[in-house]
This record gives sequence, C-alpha cells and structure tokens, in this order.
Amino acid sequence: MKNIRFYEAEKYNSDDYEKVEDMIYMPHHDPSEQNIIYVTSIIYEPEPELEENEPSESFISQYPLEDILDEFFVYCEDMYEKENESDKNHSYVEFASEKIDDIKKLLSIIGKHVYNKLEGEYVYLKIE
Repeated sequence: MKNIRFYEAEKYNSDDYEKVEDMIYMPHHDPSEQNIIYVTSIIYEPEPELEENEPSESFISQYPLEDILDEFFVYCEDMYEKENESDKNHSYVEFASEKIDDIKKLLSIIGKHVYNKLEGEYVYLKIE
C-alpha cells in the first residue's frame, strides 16, 4: 500500500453520518443503542510486486489489510465495491472501531508505505 490518503466518501456528507473529528465520522444511531462506532476511509495504490492485488482488480488482497486490522484493533466496515470496481488505479476501504483512539492510531498510516516483509521465517507488517 502506497500513497495512502484519507477518502472522504460521499456518504459522509449525508445526514446518516456525523463528523466527530478531522477524518473521523460516526454513523447516526438510535440513542438507545450501546454500540457507537467510529469510521474512517482510505484510498491507496496497491503494490502487486509485494503480493497485493493488481490496481485494476476490484477486490482488495487479504494482506497487508489483515495485519493492519490486527495492528490497530479495527475492522472493515465497507469495502466500497463500486469504487474498487470503477477505479483501475486505487483501492478503497473503510475501517471502524468502537474506540475513537484506535481510529486515530490507524490514521497514522496516511502518507506512509505499508507492506508485509518476510524476515527469516516470519512476515512482519512494516509502516514507513
């Protein structure tokens, strides 16, 4: 993953979402609901040479995405199927967490290069 940027999805500019902080949104929910989630989205260029999906493919490869989820304690909320199918150069993904601090930490990957690297017999998530 390279050239990682915040993706301001159209849905964030609707009445269905409330901006909580810069690049962090909260879907509107029933006040009686206990589970509040925070979301953010990114757009990036996949790197097939590092075993990621081809940019023209509509799916997102499992790694390093899976390792990002584990590293930052977040999960995928939206895989932006329409955007991933129509944009042949970038991939899009929305992350969510019940803890805003996890989303803030995740946003630290913006502008960085994120990839998996084999060192000895283990694969490590690298964020540079």
